[in-house]
Amino acid sequence: MGGAPDEAAIAVVAHGLLNSISAIQMGAHALRESWDQLNDDQRGEILDVVTDQAAHVRGILQDLIRGLPADVIRALNTLERP
Repeated sequence: MGGAPDEAAIAVVAHGLLNSISAIQMGAHALRESWDQLNDDQRGEILDVVTDQAAHVRGILQDLIRGLPADVIRALNTLERP
């Protein structure tokens, strides 16, 4: 990567997010396609991976939001939440 330091940091963060999203997607797919073939322990292990990776993504996104200017954070806080 020959770009600026910001570009390198963005690439690292994006790579981490993509890996976590891939794990969540694969776990959800495995549960959907193989639910009946999996025992309770196997389902639990997959769900643990999914929830751990979702928490990881949430943490990264919270860190990114904290780094935004205060006016942007205020604007985000006014958005409706599900």
